[in-house]
Amino acid sequence: MRLPEKGKDIGELAALFQRLSAGLRPLSFIPFIGETIRISTDLSQLISQATQAYAEALQADVFQTRKQIDEALEGLDRRIVIVMDDIDRLSADEIADVFVILKAVADFPKTIYVLSFDHRVVRRAIREKLGVNGTVYLEKIVQLQLEVPSVGNTATEQMFLEQAFQLLEVDLTGDARQDFGNLFHAGIKHFLTTPRASKKLLNTLRFMFAPLKGEVYFPDLCGIATLFTFAPSAVQIIANSQEAFVGTKRYGENRKGLAAFHNTWLDKVPARVRPHVREIVKWLFPKCEWALDGPGYAATYEKIWRRQLRVCSSEHFEKYFLFAPPSGTISEAMWTEIVNLLPDRRRFENVLLATTRERGRHGFTSKAKEFLERLEDFCNTSQDRDKIQAVIKSILKLGDTLIAVKDEEVLGGWLIWDNETRILRVLLHALEHVGDETVRSAVLNNAMQDTCGLFTLTELAVAIGREHGMFGEDAKDQEGRPPMLSEKCVRRLLRRTNQLILAASDMDKGGDLNKHPLLLRIVQNWSDIGSKSKATRWIRQQTKDDAVLVRIISQAANSVRSHGVSDYVARETTSVDTGWLATFLDLRRVKRRCKQLLTEAPSWLTEDKKQLLKVAIAHIGDNGEPISYRQLRRTRIVAGHSEGE
Repeated sequence: MRLPEKGKDIGELAALFQRLSAGLRPLSFIPFIGETIRISTDLSQLISQATQAYAEALQADVFQTRKQIDEALEGLDRRIVIVMDDIDRLSADEIADVFVILKAVADFPKTIYVLSFDHRVVRRAIREKLGVNGTVYLEKIVQLQLEVPSVGNTATEQMFLEQAFQLLEVDLTGDARQDFGNLFHAGIKHFLTTPRASKKLLNTLRFMFAPLKGEVYFPDLCGIATLFTFAPSAVQIIANSQEAFVGTKRYGENRKGLAAFHNTWLDKVPARVRPHVREIVKWLFPKCEWALDGPGYAATYEKIWRRQLRVCSSEHFEKYFLFAPPSGTISEAMWTEIVNLLPDRRRFENVLLATTRERGRHGFTSKAKEFLERLEDFCNTSQDRDKIQAVIKSILKLGDTLIAVKDEEVLGGWLIWDNETRILRVLLHALEHVGDETVRSAVLNNAMQDTCGLFTLTELAVAIGREHGMFGEDAKDQEGRPPMLSEKCVRRLLRRTNQLILAASDMDKGGDLNKHPLLLRIVQNWSDIGSKSKATRWIRQQTKDDAVLVRIISQAANSVRSHGVSDYVARETTSVDTGWLATFLDLRRVKRRCKQLLTEAPSWLTEDKKQLLKVAIAHIGDNGEPISYRQLRRTRIVAGHSEGE
């Protein structure tokens, strides 16, 4: 309604209201008149405070104040309507106090009260706190009672859908529309039993959606928001048990054990909402669905879920519970900017190099892991062949730098993936989508005119050659697809790659192959691509330099993890693959020179390098034969057992 303008009469009325309201607090049903009356004490204040204030007010001439208020209101040329909503949401004590005071002092002239409440809740509170029949009591106070019919479920659901898509400006299409519909009908709609419940979920969605817009999959966000709103205990379990929810079934994973875990926590969810929580969780997390006797999903789905920004992807899971991209990740907005840089290769490559210096999420050495995985997704989905071609050129150029940052993760409990694997996947997928065989050959030839990471190039050349059964292997099964390049194009690629290796190996003409951190791997590829005899002669010549020999040995070293019965964490042991060294070097000479270096101890031989040489010596038999880590470990175990006996 339009309130009267502030003036002398209104000011006097306001002062009277303020005086009277001291005995009515914490009740806020006194109307706001202009800017003068500011009685807005929250209805949830303690009733003891209200009792004290009311007692103090009684010491004043309350009846005289009431009379003055009545006279002032009679002089107004309009009525005052006071709306008190959600009375049933107060405590039973507060509900009783509201109606006691309304009955006693709120019968002002020209003043109408509109009370909104759940009749059952208020009747029960009056009966419990005042000891009288609630229905009769209300009939004496409320002159006109209107039973508003409850809104049907369909209307409530429609109201939620309309407001959600309008307020959040979401337009779902394709799979997202279908996924949202399935999730909504399977679980979400069963919580929208009242307009209040609908509004409550909308408020949660608005809070979560603002910082996550563009970072998450909207159907999944609605499902998580529903759990946050109506089943917060489920959210706590999910957020703290990521491995039980994300991804697909793992090799050797105990389905019965996983099912027992999910059934245990679901049993703790209130029974009235448990079936709906169960359905929402199954839709959000296919791994949970599989555990609860649903279908299983192949590991290939994880890439699809990652691209869709699904909560069941380990790359995006935390966003839904932190309300922001986790530290060390690349946000969707940032990724869009990076992709848009592809036409400017220099700037794109600067960003790519920067990822090797920035810490990744969950302890990964760098952001390069995520960057390369996103590049693979981009190459598989983009229709912009110019940008895909730019990816090929930039990765070939910087691949060796990226490989130096390991970013290792163990898949399936045994398969180790690092940036070397990711780079090769990016290149192969990019070549597959950049165009036909002619375009692929042209793109590679063009890229090789620029600077190339020699190891990255040789790994790609070997991988493509194996599709034709080269290098002593059977032709790779392409699942009905033709090889990446024809055999003629592959042989041309191998010749060009061999030329680049020869140029890098010519130290007299400025070649620096002997300084490459992946020298041993390049020489191995060289022996396949070009000539094994040339590669062997070259490496033996270079390792006459003690520093190069130590560098080669370090490149043959790796960490081996072992786990004892009483160990809580795995023990890492350094091992040297002397079998690999034996491909090119005489191990007896290597062992003799390692011992000599340890005796002479030149200044450049650090303690770490000394330890490495000792490991290498232990992995070479007196007859010059390589000793594997497993063989060495077995010998030590047997020796230790004998000593124990």
